[in-house]
Amino acid sequence: MTKSKPSSLPPVSTYDYGTELNDEADTYMGDGNCPVPVGWLEGPFLPTGSPFNIRRPHGLVNKVLSYIERRAVFDQPQLNLFSAVVTCSTLMAGKISTPNGDVLSILAMGLAPSSAGKDAGVSSPKELLVALGLKSLLLGKQGSKQALEKSMSANPTRLMILDEVGHSLLSASKCQFASQVAPTITEIWNGKHYLGSGAAGRETWDCERPNLSAYVTGSPELVYEASSDAQVSDGGLPRWLLARGERKDIREKLEREEDVVADQALYAELQAWMTSTMSESIFTATTPGGAKPPCASITKEAEELLDLHEMQYCDYAGQVKQHGELYNKANQVAIRVATIHAAGRADHPKNAKIEIQDAQFAIEMIGVSMRNYTEFIKGMNTTERSENLEEILEIIRKYGRDGVNHSELVRKIANKFVQKQREELLNTLIESRCIIKQAVGRSTHYFSVPGTDL
Repeated sequence: MTKSKPSSLPPVSTYDYGTELNDEADTYMGDGNCPVPVGWLEGPFLPTGSPFNIRRPHGLVNKVLSYIERRAVFDQPQLNLFSAVVTCSTLMAGKISTPNGDVLSILAMGLAPSSAGKDAGVSSPKELLVALGLKSLLLGKQGSKQALEKSMSANPTRLMILDEVGHSLLSASKCQFASQVAPTITEIWNGKHYLGSGAAGRETWDCERPNLSAYVTGSPELVYEASSDAQVSDGGLPRWLLARGERKDIREKLEREEDVVADQALYAELQAWMTSTMSESIFTATTPGGAKPPCASITKEAEELLDLHEMQYCDYAGQVKQHGELYNKANQVAIRVATIHAAGRADHPKNAKIEIQDAQFAIEMIGVSMRNYTEFIKGMNTTERSENLEEILEIIRKYGRDGVNHSELVRKIANKFVQKQREELLNTLIESRCIIKQAVGRSTHYFSVPGTDL
């Protein structure tokens, strides 16, 4: 992808952005506001701009989505679609790279209330991979960082599926998943050569071009409570696409429509990929001999559109006061989604060519994810944790310009917060620039910053 400013795009009146799709409401997965007006791509891509929805995908992504929908108890378009894209990223590993040569790893989180129908997006990918004889690619919850490294070293392509992840994240002080495994997942996502951490007396597990995709679900309140501004600023959360599901009434339950013929056709198509050339493997992120798989080609128009999208998001990231990291990662995710969609339309993933419709689909997914993050940040800031931050900040404010000695502050809050929790809350206040930590003589003091709020 080029980093220079794209040449001016042709006016929408003379250039076809795939507008035939805009004229068909049933190609969209949204509500009565679809189809969107022709030419929406000329407007802002930002979540603060005009709303737009996700067009229904084409090719393999649509077939996998339909596979999930046939098993759904409730209609949850976002959850099912994001799960389908994650599943396809695993199925295409080692067949194609992005135009930049990156792996196709996709991380996605689906948030919805309990009993809202999250299960289809969790169980259906497992069922599909088992039916294809790819059970070995599935990963459940990993008990430690070393366990994840060992799994990835044994097979560089993996699909992690986790339900109710909020419980694991909340137990960070007791659970290695939240404190070690989750950060390792985001590190592996880059797809570069991963050097295992190792330890005294332990084997080190390295991984060449890892392709780890993950789809996890959780209840919004639990995930909000377990999340922090630091997870945004350190680049962890920005790597994750975010889908939202709505609360459902039992009367909205769907009648499942089994389609054995469609299921078998999907199995046969994917099996054909695996046997088309016996020297290739769908399981690895590199071709035989360790070389990278071929890079997807991209049309000039699609490349300019994705570059324009990146420009707008990067400009916006520089304007917002907080959480700009969410926008800086958006284009890196978008090109992966566009490659997956293009590969699913091709006769074989290695022949993928990213065209306008693939870029549109990716931009729409990113846009929906970003709007979901807007709500996510609001929810994250209204939890019990936010109240705890406010309580500590108020204590520090009372000491005015003299600040409060570290030992004295600890005595005031020790009965409510354990040491690790105290440190995390104080670090968050420092990162949010609500307080300053400063040495005064031989002791450490905390000072509130006038005019700041959480």
